Amino acid sequence: MARDHIGAGQESLSSLESVLITPELEGRPSRPPDYERQARALDVLATALAETPGDALQELVEVIVELCDAGSAGISLAEQEAGATPIFRWVAVAGTWADKRGGRMPIDASPCGVVVARNTTLLFAHPEQHFAAAKVEPLISEILLVPLRADERPIGTVWAIAHDPARRFDREDARLLLSLSRLAGAIAQTTASLAAARESEANLRRLNTDLERQVAARSRERSLLWQHTLDLLSVIDLPSATFERVNPAWTTLLGWTAREMEGRPYAEFVHPDDLAASAAAFEAVRRGDPMLHFENRYRSREGSWRRLSWSAVPEGDKLYSTTRDVTAERAQAEALAQAEEALRQSQKMEAVGQLTGGLAHDVNNMLQGIRGALQMMERRIAGGRLDELPRLFRMAEEGVQRAAALTRGLLAFARRGQLDPKVVVVDDLVTSMTDLIRRTVGPGIEVRARQQHGSWRVRLDPSGLQSALLNLAINARDAMPEGGLLTFETEEVTLTAEALGPEREVAPGDFVLVTVSDTGSGMPPEVLARVFEPFFTTKPQGQGTGLGLSQLYGFVRQSGGFVRVASAVGTGTRVCLFLPRHCGEGDRGGEPAPGRTARKDDGVGRTVLLVEDEGSVRSTIAERLRDAGYDVLEAGDGPAGLAILAGAARVDLLLTDVGLPGLNGRQLAEDARAQRPTLPVLFITGYAGLALEGALPPGMAAIAKPFPLDALADRVGAIIEKTPDAPDPQAGSTSERHMSNDG
Repeated sequence: MARDHIGAGQESLSSLESVLITPELEGRPSRPPDYERQARALDVLATALAETPGDALQELVEVIVELCDAGSAGISLAEQEAGATPIFRWVAVAGTWADKRGGRMPIDASPCGVVVARNTTLLFAHPEQHFAAAKVEPLISEILLVPLRADERPIGTVWAIAHDPARRFDREDARLLLSLSRLAGAIAQTTASLAAARESEANLRRLNTDLERQVAARSRERSLLWQHTLDLLSVIDLPSATFERVNPAWTTLLGWTAREMEGRPYAEFVHPDDLAASAAAFEAVRRGDPMLHFENRYRSREGSWRRLSWSAVPEGDKLYSTTRDVTAERAQAEALAQAEEALRQSQKMEAVGQLTGGLAHDVNNMLQGIRGALQMMERRIAGGRLDELPRLFRMAEEGVQRAAALTRGLLAFARRGQLDPKVVVVDDLVTSMTDLIRRTVGPGIEVRARQQHGSWRVRLDPSGLQSALLNLAINARDAMPEGGLLTFETEEVTLTAEALGPEREVAPGDFVLVTVSDTGSGMPPEVLARVFEPFFTTKPQGQGTGLGLSQLYGFVRQSGGFVRVASAVGTGTRVCLFLPRHCGEGDRGGEPAPGRTARKDDGVGRTVLLVEDEGSVRSTIAERLRDAGYDVLEAGDGPAGLAILAGAARVDLLLTDVGLPGLNGRQLAEDARAQRPTLPVLFITGYAGLALEGALPPGMAAIAKPFPLDALADRVGAIIEKTPDAPDPQAGSTSERHMSNDG
């Protein structure tokens, strides 16, 4: 068709600008390319091109619907018959509008005409407001179009449609559509060339001869593909599950010759640990299901193992497969994962290291307050001024609590491993972090906390949220080298589907919103667009890993929420964490159930074996338990504790520190349980429970230092009270033991 007819779609009406929104593409967040998904789709398209070239354009628009998450997609080619008005014919349509394939539309009445006339990518919103012909149900929310060119000349358009107002195209969609339009142009041009060639054939004999030559050429290209490709190609007999044919690539990779493999069951080469999964995948293929990217390990002739990725389809009683060696890829992925974990831990340690400057000063202040209070108590007791002891005692207790809170915060931030979700009140957690954050950012930055003090709870890993808040505080500090204001806010909000916008994986409902804002330097748009990318950082080399915000994003996503960031150069940054409200029952953390009161000072007739290597700690615990009526057996290490246990007639509870030298508390408990399987165990730990990650076996519990001695006595009483009496291997008969207990 002549160029002047194609140009007829150029619009001069100013109202066109009301629906033309192409500039918005640059400002929209763009999802990262999913190259693996694109490769799979292109593999399917390549197969379609080889097997059914006549349907290639239709297969291509099916790929567009998948990769662009479009409601509909299609290809429009410009046509003009003699004396007729130029039109666009929809030669291929997929998705919701699939039944409109073959339809026509005047060039001047559709967005396609504008795209062809301007020869550029365009994005329209609600085009029916300007183009009457675009009023087709379901209506278009957005349509993204790119020119379809042949010999650098526009001959039509390739387009993707969003019918759902929540779906908005981005730069990645435009890139994909433009790439696929080049392929469509080649296909269209090839199709047109083939049609012209067929029309020019003078007689059927010459046509048959030409076709025979093409078939022969394809056949030769296939004896070449089979022989020389690096992919492992095979034909497997489905009834017998044996190799029927294998190409030379198997010998190159594994060392087995074709004669050694053909006629043998595939299972003879599979790693024993992969046999069950391989058999299940093979049975699925026998039922007619395709095999896509299934992995297992195959034995080489020399005895080593290679990891293979299978893609295969059944046809009749044969399985045709293409297999790739992915051993190196998987090794690289594992190495990368280890490196990322090392970097994450390094960043945590880096943040903790930044605290040490003021940490020693703060801890020494706390210790000084405790020591001073104790010395003054000693003086008041010596002078008989006992009325001042409660005030001094409270001063010492306050110092202990402050030091304990600081230690818990540091240990929680530095912990490793999987998330340990609990039901928490966010306001309380933010309050507990305030002192730690102030020490982190330094005196030049004012820290404020504005809290709604609501009643909604969330279920997440408390240490994960603490780590996230501390990372945000460090980023804000670096953005305010001259000082400024750092604000933490909490709020209870309810979000509709419209308010969630692109957050399709998050359900509408109630959320606890945590907002962290600063008055720092802010970020330009190009940096803001990449803040959640792993390893992306604007800090100088050696001063940041670029993992802080990506970890925060992943943590909030794992917790069921989402993150939004607003920032501009010179105005600061605002980070909003939307955490879904938890409406179920809260975690009790092993404490006695509501309404139940633990035993107090009622240990008469009960024996506790106390194992603690710190003498002052051991003596104060033993003294408090004896005040409660317990018989206390003391040991300074694990072997001494086992020796006492072996000779004791009765022990109702093992109370042991976890961090014992040599034989640690966990090992001691296991050895003690070997002697007395029903013996309850209460662990004491100075690591806020971190050394006991994971569920403890039944009959075991833990309490973290520092703890009030009364609280310890209550836990001991509660555990012993709910533990049923069991025969003691060192005691006499049951009747004798009860007689002894009764007096």
